[in-house]
Amino acid sequence: MNSIPLLLLHHRYCKDDQAIWKEAISRGWRTERLMNVEADVKRKLEGTSGMIRYYGNMLQTAAIGEFLPINFIPIISGNLASDKLYPYTRRKIELIKMENIVQPLTEQGFYKSDGIIWIESRIYKPGESFVCKPTDWLYRQEIVKFTKEMRCFVIDGEIVTASYYRNGNGEFDCENIDPSDEVKQMTREIFSLCSWPRGVVFDFALNLDGNFFFLEANESYASGLYDCDPAKCLDTIILSQTQK
Repeated sequence: MNSIPLLLLHHRYCKDDQAIWKEAISRGWRTERLMNVEADVKRKLEGTSGMIRYYGNMLQTAAIGEFLPINFIPIISGNLASDKLYPYTRRKIELIKMENIVQPLTEQGFYKSDGIIWIESRIYKPGESFVCKPTDWLYRQEIVKFTKEMRCFVIDGEIVTASYYRNGNGEFDCENIDPSDEVKQMTREIFSLCSWPRGVVFDFALNLDGNFFFLEANESYASGLYDCDPAKCLDTIILSQTQK
């Protein structure tokens, strides 16, 4: 049996997974790329007895997660819309079941999926529609203008690496940064108010008044790195999962 830690990666190659792959290799880990079939998973895991972790995307974990010896610690549905987080989100957010949304839409709003991304996360105008299963849940959010978005990889409430990744025009503009004390304190408080994975991604944005607000939380094992430190990102990914 091989007790060396194993990093599993999705079968597509991109800048982010290559950065995580390089970091795992530098630590002496083994790595394997997975196809979305049970037989491939079993073949890649044969003879493995050490720690196993995954970095890829939510669609793949939905397809083959049951065959992996990994517990993916979930981000609890409804956290973002919790009244406890309103002082940090600073906007109205509702979690709505798809079957309760009137289509075509009658009012403008920012919509995003809860969990696996089935729809494009964006502002939808009256008259537009989207296709989801009736049992899917969506966040409907008040529209807030901003100048920058920030991605933070967080361990136990502390930001370990962060990067600006998009400006208010929707253009990607990545820059590794040390967040302000304000954002660091917001992160600690948000982490303490709800249940989160030990390793998680928090996204923030800077509004037109120059104040940061909490955008959303994402699974670190399925999040883009932008200009964050891959070593700190892998540390966060490790703590987003446990062995079954």
